[in-house]
Amino acid sequence: MKLYEALEKQLKKEINYVSDNGELKKWVVINKAQNYDAELIELLIDNQELKAKFFLNIKGVLVFNQSLFVQFMEQKNYLNDSYTAYKNKVGLNIDGKYLKQRNEVALVWPFKDCVLEGGQSREEDKREEIFLMKPWLKTK
Repeated sequence: MKLYEALEKQLKKEINYVSDNGELKKWVVINKAQNYDAELIELLIDNQELKAKFFLNIKGVLVFNQSLFVQFMEQKNYLNDSYTAYKNKVGLNIDGKYLKQRNEVALVWPFKDCVLEGGQSREEDKREEIFLMKPWLKTK
């Protein structure tokens, strides 16, 4: 039996992971995995094939390989039955994780004491952008 089929069969035992039409709620499962949900981990440990794939045995202690599990779930979400390592997803990525998956994104603005006013609606397209400086920084 394929690993994905075994995983899907095991996960469908939990009704919270199944939609009304019988499909697996993959993003719910991924979210649970990212939060190390005990219920999900118990389901995975109960199946020997899944246990061997997604857990490491370190000195008799099973350690959940969360990144491998999430990567596997995301790949299968886009390319069912494919053996490629690539997804149908375009975006910026650092160390194999997309910026959306990382919580380390920061907007860097070189003018720390200034504000740039602007808008993004159609009405504001023709509006001049206003660059404001704090009062003590204004030049004479």
